[in-house]
Amino acid sequence: MERIPVDISNVFRLRGIYTAFRREYKSDYYYAGETHDLWELVIVKKGQIRATAGANVHILTAGQAILHEPMEFHRLCSDGGTSPEIIIFTFYADNMPPYSTRIYHDVDTAAAAEIVDLLREAFEIDKQHKYRLTQLKDTHAVQGQIAVKKLEMLMLKILTQAVDNPQPASRSAKNYKTVVRFLEANLDRNLSVKEIAEACQMGEANLKQTFSRHAGIGVMQYFTRLKINAAITMLKDGANVQEVANRLGFPNQNYFSTVFKKVTGRSPSSYK
Repeated sequence: MERIPVDISNVFRLRGIYTAFRREYKSDYYYAGETHDLWELVIVKKGQIRATAGANVHILTAGQAILHEPMEFHRLCSDGGTSPEIIIFTFYADNMPPYSTRIYHDVDTAAAAEIVDLLREAFEIDKQHKYRLTQLKDTHAVQGQIAVKKLEMLMLKILTQAVDNPQPASRSAKNYKTVVRFLEANLDRNLSVKEIAEACQMGEANLKQTFSRHAGIGVMQYFTRLKINAAITMLKDGANVQEVANRLGFPNQNYFSTVFKKVTGRSPSSYK
């Protein structure tokens, strides 16, 4: 009888790990938000953080985690007067399993910390970017494979959690979400701070303060990033540069290309 093995090509696996680290931050720590094409898992080992994920703002405490999808704007900062200890993994993955939430509870932080240590021992560390892993050390091939498998198992355990009940958002967080949703729905327009504030029934000062608190960048800078992310998707789908510029409200193709390269470091044509 012919023996036919079970096909496991569609099983979840990590295709590449970019960073793996843990660090304790000061109580006043914050950074400007970012967007990249990696998955990012942020685990709180100690203390409390405020995490921005797209239009949403979450308060996370010890034992909780958040998963950021590729190309999602995200940011974190210390919260509640604490000096949080954070574990972060950024990675590429194939066949990501379905998940019903991106906020997770009762995460095994000790296991996550052990995985970080195993990875950082098994892989070379970038000399300029101390959080970035480079190549697997020849003498740690097996240990590196074990560490990667342990991270995959941790991910699967986390992702299969049931839907959580998030904490009620603050008024500031609700305002932030309202503005982001408005910007997402109006990517074809050239909007001013005044127009955005009026449309969202906020004062200009309050609008600027809200984005400084939750995004770490100005509302117009955030709006530009949304446009460029949308542009990347359009270009990959086959739209030409002039068409994308027109659809996203840029006055001309040259200005669009200048802004695009300033944000991404690449020309629009490189994404086609």
